[in-house]
Amino acid sequence: MKNQEVARLFRDIADILQIKGANPFRIRAYQKAAQNIESLSEDIAQISEEGRLTSIPGIGKDLSEGIEEFLATGTTRAFEELKKSIPLGLLELLSIPSLGPKTAKLFYEQLGIKDLKGLQDALRKGKLTQLYGIKEKTVANIAKGIELIKMGKERMTLAKALEAARPFLAALEQLAGVEKFAYAGS
Repeated sequence: MKNQEVARLFRDIADILQIKGANPFRIRAYQKAAQNIESLSEDIAQISEEGRLTSIPGIGKDLSEGIEEFLATGTTRAFEELKKSIPLGLLELLSIPSLGPKTAKLFYEQLGIKDLKGLQDALRKGKLTQLYGIKEKTVANIAKGIELIKMGKERMTLAKALEAARPFLAALEQLAGVEKFAYAGS
């Protein structure tokens, strides 16, 4: 199913828009669309073939056209243009647990950090705590997140884990004989 890929695309678009300081309603529209697509029990490609994309909550004409373009080409022109508008490494920074778009934007604007190497240098030099709102605990969490990435561990935040679990829960709800289920893990 392409649902996860389309949802990832919309999340990346939302992250870039947030870094760029775009309209919060537009950002939220992409985030909500990603969430709704992930929770589908049906394959988005099938929904597209049947012309039912706009029946998905949060998916209007523009987003449905983006989904169709992605399904046909593996990307969208809008996403490619957005990616060009920020340093490529900023998206890489968002893979660090506990580092979101607002913090990545702050690091870029205030310290010129545009990739993982730049962030590691700033960490070593103690530059992050010089920024307003960045405390020692935040710096420690970022350092820990970088180490997890280096070690290649597949750890994720609770929020991301819940997002990843949603499509499975939606599928379980559709199965006959399933009476009760719950999130689990550590």
